[in-house]
Amino acid sequence: KSRYRKLQEGRYRSVGFSYDYAENGKDSQDVYTSRSDTNPTGSVQAFHRVGGVQTYPPAGIRDADITVGEWIDIEFEVRERSLRIRLNGELKLEYELPVERQAGKFAIWVHTGQAEFERLTVTPLVATIPELKLAVESAEKRLRLADLEIELAEAEAKFFVDQIQAERDRYGKAESLHDSARRASASERRVQFLKADLEHRRALRRVSVSPDDANKAAVQKAESARAAAEAFLNTETRAYTQFKAEFPVTSTGRRLALARWLTRPDHPRTARVAVNHIWLRHFGEPLVDSVDNFGLSGSEPTHPKLLDWLAGELVRNNWSMKHIHRLIVTSKTYRMSSKPQIGPAKNQELDPDNRFLWRAHSRRAEAEVIRDSLLAVSEELDATRGGPDLDDGQGQTVRRRSLYFRTTPDNQMQTLSLFDQANPDECYRRRESVIPQQALALMNGPLPIDLSRQLAAKLTARISTTDDRAFITLAFQTILSRKPAPEDLDDCREFLQVSTDQLSVSELPAFPVGKQKPMIPPSDSPAQRARESLIHALFNHNDFLTIR
Repeated sequence: KSRYRKLQEGRYRSVGFSYDYAENGKDSQDVYTSRSDTNPTGSVQAFHRVGGVQTYPPAGIRDADITVGEWIDIEFEVRERSLRIRLNGELKLEYELPVERQAGKFAIWVHTGQAEFERLTVTPLVATIPELKLAVESAEKRLRLADLEIELAEAEAKFFVDQIQAERDRYGKAESLHDSARRASASERRVQFLKADLEHRRALRRVSVSPDDANKAAVQKAESARAAAEAFLNTETRAYTQFKAEFPVTSTGRRLALARWLTRPDHPRTARVAVNHIWLRHFGEPLVDSVDNFGLSGSEPTHPKLLDWLAGELVRNNWSMKHIHRLIVTSKTYRMSSKPQIGPAKNQELDPDNRFLWRAHSRRAEAEVIRDSLLAVSEELDATRGGPDLDDGQGQTVRRRSLYFRTTPDNQMQTLSLFDQANPDECYRRRESVIPQQALALMNGPLPIDLSRQLAAKLTARISTTDDRAFITLAFQTILSRKPAPEDLDDCREFLQVSTDQLSVSELPAFPVGKQKPMIPPSDSPAQRARESLIHALFNHNDFLTIR
């Protein structure tokens, strides 16, 4: 018995009582009253929770006149599997519990609301003679099941002994093989029958407690399985479950032999293939154009002696790739400028494709570098290391490094895929494309727009002045790593002035937004809004996207 009242706070204002409460609340049976915002009156209900899953049977729900703030007197009685609930002296529900009772605790709870309790009384029921008889009958059934479980365990132990002997005879004494196999087969068939018999008895017990369709179907299935096991029990055969093959605990050495063969000093390809990949990553162009084919049908190296020398360096230095990286990045070739004017004038005419490396190659930054650079120059890159891969659909909102986003043949971040991200199916060479969608991704993507607004605010605060010249210079140095040329400075100042004037008059028309919208709103100041647009334009600048 309990007397309480629901207070105004909360949406559902559910006040409940749990009994047979076990497994930290994963299993319980409950009675509760509810007066939600959507229900003009209220209800009293019974439900159960098994394995953390709550079930609300329609038979356990009754409407009730419940008013927030008024006292409620509830009395419910649970006797075996019969539940009776009285609310304010009126019998509201007589209910047969659909799940079996179990030992557990009693608990009270309130869900999305507050309640004031005046009293709570829990009184144990005195068992009746029919209940005691039912308890004895239930205990006898459990005892029979326990005896059958012991018999099954003993039968399994005997089968293991017979199985081991039969396996020994199968690999040893041929003259006693048939007898030991026959004994093992008989022992296994008895185990199968006892398992089917035990499951049949358990199904009968469940249907006696809850005769629903699922339990009845389980009884029929168990009866069929028991009949089949009983018929097989009387079948004369020598078939039994044999031991599975055991694999050796030591390796055969074949993989080690393959590794040693691939890395032997006189192997003609392994070191050259590795060096070609390293060179490609640093210079953007490989020494052997057919990166995936070093065979007779592949391309010839542009610098065969250089390839051979680097391959020899790799082998002589115990296959240290760090040594090759150091050699390359400290070389004069790697540190050359990409400007065509650095060498003799005839170089451009004799070798326009830079095949002989008289200058550095100009190439677009990789997809991951572009996205991470946007975040880095805006001081928004989350450098957290490790952890599980991130959903590819969060690339516009989560600011972790691009390395950590999921990349599979079916799941790729759209922005990265537009800029030719790494192919998850192969690791040879990235293809390079120039398509309109790349410019659109930087112009209309929510991440570049958000970052341009954030960076513009940071740079404005850093210069502490309204001088556009200082802002433009700092923006160029931050994003493009260089000072603006005089013509750049003039163009940007004109852009800021025109944009500020236009924004001061009226809101400019904008392209329709996509599914993902920017999270950072634009500035209310026309001058600051123009600076945001300038930062956004610099994000699209060729110098920002190109490695020179």
